[in-house]
Amino acid sequence: MAPAGVAQAGPTTDCDPQGGYFIQIYGDLSCADAYAIGAGFDLQGEAFQELGTFTCYTSPADVRPIIFQCADGDIDFAVSQV
Repeated sequence: MAPAGVAQAGPTTDCDPQGGYFIQIYGDLSCADAYAIGAGFDLQGEAFQELGTFTCYTSPADVRPIIFQCADGDIDFAVSQV
């Protein structure tokens, strides 16, 4: 089961695209940190992956272009293809 929905109470940040990907952050996290964390996600690996303090998971097909999402407490980010 996926972690609870995206926490949208905090600030929302749209990061500049990098390497064909776009990140949207909900909460207090820099774009540089989100891209660094996301770079550790193995797209060919398990559906749920622990990356530091974040739990990341692949997104269902109905939310494409979002590829995967990561969550840690009140911070969430979604990684999409550009």
